[in-house]
Amino acid sequence: MNSAYREGPSFGFPTVGPALKRLMIALAVIFVLDLPFGGGLQRTFGFSLEGMLDAFDLGSLRAFTYMWVHSYGNPSHLLFNLLFLYFFGTMVEQRVGYLGMFKMFVAGGLAGGVLYAALSPLSGTSGVPVVGASGAATACIVYAATWQPHSPVMLFFVLRMPLWLVATLIVGLDFYMAWFQIQNGIPDQVARTAHLGGAALGFVACRRSWFID
Repeated sequence: MNSAYREGPSFGFPTVGPALKRLMIALAVIFVLDLPFGGGLQRTFGFSLEGMLDAFDLGSLRAFTYMWVHSYGNPSHLLFNLLFLYFFGTMVEQRVGYLGMFKMFVAGGLAGGVLYAALSPLSGTSGVPVVGASGAATACIVYAATWQPHSPVMLFFVLRMPLWLVATLIVGLDFYMAWFQIQNGIPDQVARTAHLGGAALGFVACRRSWFID
């Protein structure tokens, strides 16, 4: 295991594995390719309950395509997903290996998309497409925290806390915001339920040792 996770807080950066590197490059390239289309890719490949039967007969395949495109009008959406994948996906790849990392990414994204679509009627977002790798990124966060719960993390490079607490705060916030959205019928620009779907997948995958090469 990388010493940056084993020896305490450090300002060093982990080495990106080959699978994660390819995934991150693919996400960045697709975002750039979408710029000339003015967000056309996100509108075509975004996933929603109502959109499963629209646009080029993609149907349920959008549960796979949505995780590769990001919000055209909000570059920070891609940036934060890349950061989460970099710091936590690196840990995941150390355990699951090259092919396992690809499987983990796709499975986390699929789980996020399925839960988002399933709960979208409750929040009034059944016709609102979800895009981005947030489900996959959250899956990596929870997987890493389940595997190495006591690994120290320097939150904002200032506050030291164990990885399990960081994951708990992230998932707890997503759960509260998803509950608030459903209870009040107020759509949120952030697909919290997609995060929760990825989180559940990451936890189960780690406990059951799924996707390990």
